[in-house]
Amino acid sequence: MEEHEDHLTINKCVFTKPFVEKPLNADDHNIYIYYPQAAGGGSQRLFRKVYERSSIYSPISRVRKFGSYIYEDFMPTDGQDVKVYTIGLHYAHAEARKSPTLDGRVERDKDGKELRYPVILSAKEKEIARLVALAFKQNICGFDLLRANGQVYVCDVNGFSFVKNSPKYYDDCAQVLGELVLNKLSPELVYVLKQRNHPTIPVTPEQVKNDSASNPRLELRCVLAIVRHGDRTPKQKMKMIAKDQRFTDLFNKYAKEGDKELKLKRPAQMKEVLEMTRELIMEKENSSETDNVDKLRVLKSVLEMYGHFSGVNRKVQLKWVTNKPPNKTPLKRIEQIIEEYEESPAEQPEQKLLLILKWGGELTMAGRAQSECMGDSFRSVYPNKNDYSALPGSGFIRLHSTYRHDLKIYASDEGRVQTTAAAFAKGLLSLDGEIAPILYHLVRSHKTDKLLDQPPSGPGKRIMANVKLRLHKMIHNQDEFTEEDYKKFAPTGSQSLIESMRIIKNPYKKCCEVLEFVKNIVQQIRDIADNPDLVAEYHPLYHDESVQLMLGRWSKLEKDFQSKDGSFDISKIPDIFDNIKYDVQHNSKLGLRNTIHLYSCVKPLADLIVPQEYGITEPEKVEIGRMILSPLVRKLMADLKVASTDDVSDNPYRLNPSYMPNVLSPGRYVRTRLYFTSESLIHSFLNLIRYAGLCNAEDDSWRTALEYLGSVREAQYHTQIVLMMYEDRHLPEGDPNRFRVSINFSPGTAACQRKVNERLNAMSEILLENGEISSGAVTPAEDSENEGATLPEFLEGKDVNLLDETMPSVQEVESLDSLKFLTKAELVEQIVRPLEEGDLVDSNWTALLRTQPCSPEDAAFREWLNSFPKERRFSPAALRYAAAIFTEGEGHEAVEPLVTLHNNIPLSQMEEFFSKIVEAKDVTDLMDCDQSDIYSFEPTPSPSSISRDTVTPEMERDHTPQPDKYNFKKKKSPLPPGHRG
Repeated sequence: MEEHEDHLTINKCVFTKPFVEKPLNADDHNIYIYYPQAAGGGSQRLFRKVYERSSIYSPISRVRKFGSYIYEDFMPTDGQDVKVYTIGLHYAHAEARKSPTLDGRVERDKDGKELRYPVILSAKEKEIARLVALAFKQNICGFDLLRANGQVYVCDVNGFSFVKNSPKYYDDCAQVLGELVLNKLSPELVYVLKQRNHPTIPVTPEQVKNDSASNPRLELRCVLAIVRHGDRTPKQKMKMIAKDQRFTDLFNKYAKEGDKELKLKRPAQMKEVLEMTRELIMEKENSSETDNVDKLRVLKSVLEMYGHFSGVNRKVQLKWVTNKPPNKTPLKRIEQIIEEYEESPAEQPEQKLLLILKWGGELTMAGRAQSECMGDSFRSVYPNKNDYSALPGSGFIRLHSTYRHDLKIYASDEGRVQTTAAAFAKGLLSLDGEIAPILYHLVRSHKTDKLLDQPPSGPGKRIMANVKLRLHKMIHNQDEFTEEDYKKFAPTGSQSLIESMRIIKNPYKKCCEVLEFVKNIVQQIRDIADNPDLVAEYHPLYHDESVQLMLGRWSKLEKDFQSKDGSFDISKIPDIFDNIKYDVQHNSKLGLRNTIHLYSCVKPLADLIVPQEYGITEPEKVEIGRMILSPLVRKLMADLKVASTDDVSDNPYRLNPSYMPNVLSPGRYVRTRLYFTSESLIHSFLNLIRYAGLCNAEDDSWRTALEYLGSVREAQYHTQIVLMMYEDRHLPEGDPNRFRVSINFSPGTAACQRKVNERLNAMSEILLENGEISSGAVTPAEDSENEGATLPEFLEGKDVNLLDETMPSVQEVESLDSLKFLTKAELVEQIVRPLEEGDLVDSNWTALLRTQPCSPEDAAFREWLNSFPKERRFSPAALRYAAAIFTEGEGHEAVEPLVTLHNNIPLSQMEEFFSKIVEAKDVTDLMDCDQSDIYSFEPTPSPSSISRDTVTPEMERDHTPQPDKYNFKKKKSPLPPGHRG
């Protein structure tokens, strides 16, 4: 037997993880399941139930070396097991339970018995039950059924077995057994017995739907959510030309015929690249060759990180590109993309192999915790009208545990996205244990590339290149923005873009400021790195990062942001913003100066550039969104269609209502699909919602929603777009208004911005007390020579509006000591629950609460809701969600509440909108425009290509950064006083 990191070889037979290791001894129930490194590795160890546990997770991935074992492929079953009990050849009863491999926690009822719920068997599964009874020649028989990958498998036959606690099953059992006995002893009496109520298994819960008047008018039928991943470490990337033939051989080994790009993520592939890199470095050192040696060393060090390979934090891409001289300037690189698209196949020059190494971008512990809390809060979106518990979200738990809820979770192939989805599922379903088993059981990430990670190609790539070219020209504008610039670069009139341009004023000067702050931060980090005592004091930084690694990522940004000709690479602006946001939030213990000011400088640039990368004009936004999102839109359309038709065959785990008299609404059934993805799909989907004609522009409600979306500056971590479909059962079948859709949106987690605002507000209080500023725009003192001054260095020589109206102010909570207090749960019970799901209220709904006394803590919740603009509106589901995320002490760092954009869109209108996107050949099928609006392209010069004869002294002065203005040291300087604080 040979054991490798992700597979096992026995007698030349290869078992790839995940696999199951079963002891040969049937009395030994210690069964292990081993997971691949791509899912986090480790193993789940199953055993006989001990109190509330049936398995535990272990980080150990090595198989057992002593004893005899059977190895089998592991089959993911969405975290459910099915037990089937037969009586004769024509009766089968099935029950489902939570799989012990999921989190190992055993769910029990009040009598201490494991919770199981009857589910409906398909015709194929009933036939399998008949065949099992025939094969084993047992009329009373029990066996385990696995539903995996669209197939059904029998994995264990238990022989004489029956249901532990089901009166209906006992009645059915007596009926069928009576028939079998009489058929043997006295067949003529069987007919008499059959006149009694013979047990039947309904195929659909439609037979038992509760249509009484007590039902709510609107019944939730479907929830679809598109969610961005959580807080992550900064992404890093390195490119190099792979000239050695061994890389070409590696590409040919793993790529399919006709592929021009290959992703290597599996541990065996990464190990192969590492061994190849080590050989190349050794060969080049022995021959004194220097070509690509530094980049090969970076490749080696990154692949050797963590001491093991995992596909969730590193990957190598090999891609064939045009063999042209490398372009050093950002403008030339953009133009090359357009030229490659315009060349005919006969003109295609020689190709070369490009190696792209990507690392970083891992979900942080804060991101994981926020994802789990968000999943816990998301339960409150579902109605909570039940008699079992008044706790928020208990209605969802009851719905899911009784198999009236069809849940599937999809994620792109990025590790941070998959881990976000698994952490969210852990909170949503209230699971215990580690992320790895949950990720493998519940998160579907294979074959989702085209669904959730579809980069545009061909025409779409050229359109985005055209957009970047115009953004490049905009950033290199030497003058302040004019009214003409506002029309040209913010033609949609989006308030967030206009505000960003007003803050930037002169984009080129702003980039120069950003560069100087980056240089200053690099110097500060270098000073720390050169001081062993400080390195030891600060080690490790957040997420186990070292000071040297931090210096490396900032030094790379400093080097790449500006070319030798003075032009800036606008693609680095989002990277700088990600890095400073990460360090402000997680590495504040270093005490670096100028971090808040760099954040304030680069944020408006990022807010202007990032959403515009997916189109500047409305036709561009719609066309790029259509190209990226067509597969996902097709899937969403199918989800709504299936949920509205109540297709039983679509979900194998469905409650058999005739066996559950204690379930109040056995006919209730909700379909949930959660799609976790990256920022690009969020922006693209929002563009389609805003500009592709979903609703009539004359609709006041929709116009208000568009104004709100236009004010959102950033699609932050955990940004959510939630579609909820309701059924009005009081309307007849076929009525176009029977099904309606609610669209909700949350801009995500604003923890970093809140921290920045808190520090700015605290600093403004100091300045106000010292009399150095007055409220509004202020000009701090210009005395920047004294490094020990109270005035922070990042304000020196700058005009900063510390009391920006966009920053939430601290509000005083009125005293209610003399009143009888109500808890937040009671407030929600009295105000939110009486609202119908179809109702829609703005933020002034909290005025209703002013007549209700509440505790100081819950008064803060009331004031928090009142702090939102009046145009923000909430449905009852969104209000429940807002109450859930407002947790004591951490509520203001949680995800922003869902805002209801529209609460009454007919399903037919939604389907028509999705169909237009899927069937459109180009943007002209979606909106009134011409193709020339998006495909016309006129190259424009960058500031670096302006002739020296046309450069005026003023332009030359504006073009050149002036570090002295900010009092930055040009040479290495000692650490500032108070650096550790």
